[in-house]
Amino acid sequence: MYIKLLLIILVGLTFTSLFAESTQKVYLSADSLSKYLYVTLQGDWSFNPADNPHFADTSFDTQDWKPLSSKLDPHKGIPEGWSGTGWFRRWVEIDSNLVGKVVGVGIWQTGIHELYINGIKQYSMGSVKSGEKYSSDSHSGIRAVVFDKPGSNLIAVRYSNYDLEYFQDATFLGGFIFSFGDYHKLIKHSLDSARTRSIYQVFFISIPLAIAFVHLFLFLYDRRTKDNIFYVIFLLSFALFIYTTLQRGFVEESYFAVLLYKLTIFGLIATITTGCMAIYSIIRGVPRMFVWFVLAGLALSVTGFLTPGIFIWYASYAFIMIVSVPTGRTVWKSRKNGLGGEWIIRAGFVFMSALGITTMLQSFDIVPPIFGITALYVYGVLGFIVSMSASLARDFFVTNKRLEKQLATVKELSEKTLKQELAAKELETKKKILEADNDRKTTELDSARNLQLSMLPQTLPKIEGLEIAAHMQTATEVGGDYYDFAIAKDGTLNIAVGDATGHGTKAGIMVATVKSLFAALGSNMMIRDFFSRCTEILKDMNLGNLFMSMTLLRIKSNYVIASAAGMPPLLIYKKNEQEVGEFIIKGMPLGAFTGYEYDEIELELNSGDIILLMTDGFTELFNERKEMYGDKRIMELLKANEDKSPDELVNVMVQAAADWRGSISQGDDITFVILKMK
Repeated sequence: MYIKLLLIILVGLTFTSLFAESTQKVYLSADSLSKYLYVTLQGDWSFNPADNPHFADTSFDTQDWKPLSSKLDPHKGIPEGWSGTGWFRRWVEIDSNLVGKVVGVGIWQTGIHELYINGIKQYSMGSVKSGEKYSSDSHSGIRAVVFDKPGSNLIAVRYSNYDLEYFQDATFLGGFIFSFGDYHKLIKHSLDSARTRSIYQVFFISIPLAIAFVHLFLFLYDRRTKDNIFYVIFLLSFALFIYTTLQRGFVEESYFAVLLYKLTIFGLIATITTGCMAIYSIIRGVPRMFVWFVLAGLALSVTGFLTPGIFIWYASYAFIMIVSVPTGRTVWKSRKNGLGGEWIIRAGFVFMSALGITTMLQSFDIVPPIFGITALYVYGVLGFIVSMSASLARDFFVTNKRLEKQLATVKELSEKTLKQELAAKELETKKKILEADNDRKTTELDSARNLQLSMLPQTLPKIEGLEIAAHMQTATEVGGDYYDFAIAKDGTLNIAVGDATGHGTKAGIMVATVKSLFAALGSNMMIRDFFSRCTEILKDMNLGNLFMSMTLLRIKSNYVIASAAGMPPLLIYKKNEQEVGEFIIKGMPLGAFTGYEYDEIELELNSGDIILLMTDGFTELFNERKEMYGDKRIMELLKANEDKSPDELVNVMVQAAADWRGSISQGDDITFVILKMK
């Protein structure tokens, strides 16, 4: 069970799975992908250890293939006939509502693979070359696939792992695990998981290291006692153990993940051994017998590194008990220096021991997870660290208590005077800082607003058969709205409406960058290619969390192509139907993720049709009752004024916005671009 726990930490994803046995068909539908985060392909696959490209064909006869789990579990050994590359096949039932839609694939592997659906290669994760060894690029990730037909679909995987024996000797899964889910949810879950692991790592590593840094200086300033240096060694051991445990969720290379796994034994044993030494140092002094404990722990760590296995964890549990029992007896003795405060260390030791024993029982499935946590010992050690620091801090306090009493009167008078002086200086400093900051912000906002307005076209293009109007109403805080026009050589009109994240100068920088890209590339590239190119360039600029949402529309005669990157819906009034259509085009903002596939829509317009492009400043406008204006009211406003010209429509919408917010200040820029077919 403990090996399973470590594997979950290694993978770094908590799979919410819909299980399917090898004798059952796997069904994928929009409902299942909505209900479950992951639909994992469990059970056996059809396996052939040979390497033949025809194995991906749906018509290939697999009657002589063997059933085999794709995980290549080390307890089941290396498959018969395995030479480094083999094929796995699996049939899945695809509901019609998934056909043609992007489906996410969550992958964990220690090798590399190619995925085929119905004989067509979808992607490669690493380079699979028959007879050649490799260096795995990544052992986990998310890919996108598309099923082109309903009903039975063949999934064929060409999998390569020329070091399978190495991974299995390390009690590591040597194969792969596939899980299907909503692509956007998988990406979000991956980011959330990485953020959570980062928080845990920073929390459980930075705190011990910060405390170790403080106590190291205490030791360097006063080397008469060894308490602090033993405590520092314990804190460093614990930080190493947490690093080797949590870092496996971040590494890309499988071999490094195995190395960290092997080092986990050393970190665990070193943490317990040095923790006991720190307790002895504070209570009675470290006994000579601890030399044998240190040597035994080192020998056990080396054995665990060279020959990892479940027996090493059992041996480690036994070693921990052997070291902890005499230490536990020492905790209940009085301190040799008479400083008192034994109850602080006792409370921390009892807390750590209780959670450590609970974790051991959980690893044998005797005790279930508590609040979903199966690694309670980490919190126990953290509690013990707090108690040790409190005890050492108390020692320092008691030692200097007599001196503090002698200086109490002088200190009190000095502190009162100093506080008064500091309070006066602090008030004066705060006042100057506030004044300077207010001046800086005012100057920056004025500069950003002027820059933003200078980026806008000075005149609107004249296109036969088309009326155009544009309007921008800036807020108090500059939000970075932007619109632009470009006419291609063939007469195609390109219209861009964007909204940069952030405020002030940063938003102005983003607008200037995107405007330059639009002027240089907007008329010369396909919309999707333009979005992808913009994202690549913005990524290379290392702008941090600055992104640009954008709608890009191309119109020639009465034919329209449009795409969006994180913008509000496109609203189109159709004169013939006398209805307003809302076209939602989902997409990530520019500069967010490279390799993202953007959607497009194509439309044909007739005389009297109206297109409204806008940023979110209007839809997210609040009134005095904290109600948002919303897309529905805009659609009704557009329909009610369909007979007006674009310039008149702009005036109507500006007045509607002012009437809606009343005395409430405008929180974001409001931008419209309105097109009407004559």
